[in-house]
Amino acid sequence: MKKLKKNKNYIIIASTEAYSGKSAAILGIGEQLKQKGLAIGYAKPIGIEEIAAQEADVSLIAEKLALSPEAISPPVVFLSRETVAAVVSKKDTTDYSTKLQTSLEQNSGDLVLIEGPGNLWEGGVFNLSVPLMTNLISGAVLLVAAYRRLGLVDILLKAKQ
Repeated sequence: MKKLKKNKNYIIIASTEAYSGKSAAILGIGEQLKQKGLAIGYAKPIGIEEIAAQEADVSLIAEKLALSPEAISPPVVFLSRETVAAVVSKKDTTDYSTKLQTSLEQNSGDLVLIEGPGNLWEGGVFNLSVPLMTNLISGAVLLVAAYRRLGLVDILLKAKQ
């Protein structure tokens, strides 16, 4: 797997579980960085809606951070039974990591905030899990975790590995 050219910076906002606050973190961080004069980009490699234009997170973040279309990298794949089945059965041989690389290289942001999937491992079937994307982009990871139980400490320590 070829690494992304390092002409811009990337931060993956990841989480240990879905609905932990990744989008809220991106909004807060993005607003702060924009106020400091950074050109921010946004990417969501794995979508959950069937049509990119209906992807709620992408629309919300684009609107709230006033991002131009060039600063937005829409999903390269949509998570569904059909897409997973097509990849597993090898009917779909798309190289999604290459699609992501191309999408990120075209993003106009100097710092691109990448919204990770529902958890650290989701998207692995597409080679787009958080660890695989981290290797691909040589970027930093900000891990968001909603405190729901004491066992979270074990989850965070394992995620650090």
